[in-house]
Amino acid sequence: MMPIPEDQKVPLASIHMKGRAELWCQGHVEKKGEPSWADLIVAILERFEDLDHERVVSEFNKLHQESTINAYLERFEELEAQMLIFNKNLGEEFFMMKFISGLKEEIKGYVATMKPTTLT
Repeated sequence: MMPIPEDQKVPLASIHMKGRAELWCQGHVEKKGEPSWADLIVAILERFEDLDHERVVSEFNKLHQESTINAYLERFEELEAQMLIFNKNLGEEFFMMKFISGLKEEIKGYVATMKPTTLT
């Protein structure tokens, strides 16, 4: 499975939406313009997901890399979007520190020395 380029994620997701989700997405884009992938995830979750705040925070706090970096990143981004629904003031630095702390020990130190500022 090939990774999808960031600039193609929103259009690709949009063409796969059906019914209420499709109508909602069209209206959302008309009102606000084409969102970034992260903003679209947050907007979809705000509109359609019945989130349990305590479950989301607990799962986010316990999250760590168990298999591939891509699988960890994908789940991390899902939970990051859900966390932002509850607290929009959580910053990139907070998420970056949490992401690094959840990496497997054999790569955590290496990534930390690179001092990344974003996940993308």
